[in-house]
Amino acid sequence: TAEKKVVELTDKETELSKKLVAVEYWKQGFKKIRLFFVQRILLSLQIEVASAISALGLVGWKVFLSTEAETKSGAMKLGIQIKVREPNGVEADWECWSGGEAQRLRRAISFGLSNLIQRAAGVKYDFEVYDEPTKGLSPEGIEDLLTALDYRAISTNKIIWVVDHAALSFSGFSEIWKVVKTKKEGSKVYRISEAN
Repeated sequence: TAEKKVVELTDKETELSKKLVAVEYWKQGFKKIRLFFVQRILLSLQIEVASAISALGLVGWKVFLSTEAETKSGAMKLGIQIKVREPNGVEADWECWSGGEAQRLRRAISFGLSNLIQRAAGVKYDFEVYDEPTKGLSPEGIEDLLTALDYRAISTNKIIWVVDHAALSFSGFSEIWKVVKTKKEGSKVYRISEAN
């Protein structure tokens, strides 16, 4: 009877091993399917980002999105990978860019992602708010950003609010409001300029 028990246990172990192999196969298969669909979405996002990036003053720059990248050791690293190439051909990881360039790249990706989500969901939001979008930008970068937001408002028929600590002047603004906060009176809102 001990021999019979050993045979039964060996058969169960063999059966469980076969099931484990099947589970691993499907687990890897579903991961690849998921990455395939994510890659298709990333390609759509890449197209949306490409249209926004030039409007933000980074003419000739390209953002590449993928679901895998090769490491220095030659292995494949899975996950969303972002590479940026500037016009002179230098290509680097997303994290390498700083200051105004990084701010513009982030804004281009946020524009692209917003457009992609709205299109995929079949909805259109007619209102956007940008909180301190000029942080880290040069005067030229601020002008490019405000021009891009003006174009975005007109081309998408949206109302766009820019909320910033700096006093911004731009001919595309339809109204300018100022909030003044004092200890005695609290916050007061003033209209600086009327709509055109």
